[in-house]
Amino acid sequence: MNDRGGAGDEPQGEQTVQVVPRSVDTGQLPLRRLRISAWLVFGVALAWVPLFIDVLAGTEANDHVGLFQVLSHGELALVSAFIAAGALGELIIAVAQDGRTRILLKTVVAGLLIIEFATTAMYYAVLRFQGDPVLSQEGRIAKSSMALFGATLVTSFVAMLFIEGGE
Repeated sequence: MNDRGGAGDEPQGEQTVQVVPRSVDTGQLPLRRLRISAWLVFGVALAWVPLFIDVLAGTEANDHVGLFQVLSHGELALVSAFIAAGALGELIIAVAQDGRTRILLKTVVAGLLIIEFATTAMYYAVLRFQGDPVLSQEGRIAKSSMALFGATLVTSFVAMLFIEGGE
């Protein structure tokens, strides 16, 4: 018997390392899903609440305000800017913590987030400067706001995958 109580099959002075395949659940996957789900709920879905309140307030006042009318004022672009800024900050922290793993991809995603932040923030500023949109522009403004939001959402989600994946 060796000093560890074993039968003596292991050579003295050597330590064994157990390799766990990636497919085996090590307890981090549920935490990763939880964090991404929390980001989707608290960072993305709840960001829409003020927009829906505007729709409800318009409905209560019998103004027949729809989602397109609310989106035509640029608030969704502002929401997109905040989502991009938040994801950028999280990505910068992740890069500082885990080093240079996939640094080129993270740099590209960070660059896209900076561009999206600047674009959506400037778009919001231009729309607010113009004042109330003409009825014929409401649909175009709402659609472009949704397109910017979609692009920001996809890029921010990729950033969150990098952050939570540690890769």
